Amino acid sequence: MAQILVRNGIQAVGEGLTSLVIIGKKSVLQAVSFEGRLQEVAQKFVGDSSSWNSMVSRITSSGRLPLHYELAHLIAVPDTASRGNTPTNSHALFRDMRSVTYPIDVQNVHIVLFAEYSDVLAHVAAIARTFCKFSMKTSATEVRSLNVNIDVVCDQFTSQDAHFLTDLSESVRETARLIDTPANILTTDALVEEAVKVGHAVGATVSVIRGEDLLAGGFGGIYHVGKAGPTPPAFVVLSHEVAGSTENIALVGKGVVYDTGGLQIKTKTGMPNMKRDMGGAAGMLETFSALVKNGFSQTLHVCLCIVENNVSPIANKPDDVIQMLSGKTVEINNTDAEGRLILADGVFYAKEILNATTIFDMATLTGAQAWLSGRMHGAAMTNDEELEHAVREFFF
Repeated sequence: MAQILVRNGIQAVGEGLTSLVIIGKKSVLQAVSFEGRLQEVAQKFVGDSSSWNSMVSRITSSGRLPLHYELAHLIAVPDTASRGNTPTNSHALFRDMRSVTYPIDVQNVHIVLFAEYSDVLAHVAAIARTFCKFSMKTSATEVRSLNVNIDVVCDQFTSQDAHFLTDLSESVRETARLIDTPANILTTDALVEEAVKVGHAVGATVSVIRGEDLLAGGFGGIYHVGKAGPTPPAFVVLSHEVAGSTENIALVGKGVVYDTGGLQIKTKTGMPNMKRDMGGAAGMLETFSALVKNGFSQTLHVCLCIVENNVSPIANKPDDVIQMLSGKTVEINNTDAEGRLILADGVFYAKEILNATTIFDMATLTGAQAWLSGRMHGAAMTNDEELEHAVREFFF
């Protein structure tokens, strides 16, 4: 399995055969001088400075250029962006990195990333996503071990940034592992165990409410959506409390480990891939992990609403009326609109019990999002204009 280390500046790699990947936006690569450390690591693949200058002058606006029998690669990230993507063009980098194959005898992957500071986080996250953790292919006789070094070349980049992005890379890959794991393995009980493990690893306070205790505690949304599943629904809270904190932030994640649609069942083409309906919970759990590992200075909670929306004689029916944690009653008219029911309990708990001053809720909530903001953008909605501007500035 690959181990990723992010470093500040070009450094040496360990012993063994190494595959080199040089990455940057076209405009950034064309300004790079082929001297010093870059020349030391790339000369055997690229040649001399005149070869480098000739190569970067002819690269297309985007794409991957294989070098030296596929042992080295040059990836140009587009400089321009349309309204259908982001200025970082991290999706293009992910696509090109995913197409890279490493010879079976390669032990080290040395990635040299030339980037503007505003692009570094998105580019490192895109790279990390390509080193998947989950696989159950029968052809994989053994798990391959790779040492992956991402050397960031950027004037403003610091060693503290490198440490954070190493942890972020692990969180990105853990999020993907959880989403990739099928629901017959990642049951509600298994996702609870994953969350508890993260909580203990970072020294957080852990609270788990499960099964009939949810109903007794008033969590009608989570309980009634998840009661038909083969394993019980659960609500997990991890808390990182900081004395003197001026902010109390809660992350709330939708954790539907599988969504059949319930009694109003999905179609044969609409149901596949519904194992990913817990992506919000996975993302928020690993966000919490990365922030706490790096000494987040404010009080932070993560609330995970974990269910399986399945079919059984006790499943929610259209016309059923349930009572939420808030005390409000809700009439079910679509059993496949379960996300808002479980999140309502989670958000109410964050606001009224945890007294959160800011709540971030992340969910694979509705297919309508694809029509609103497309395949490259998530949709963001908030009741705070200042926060909306901050989100837009960060992501777009």
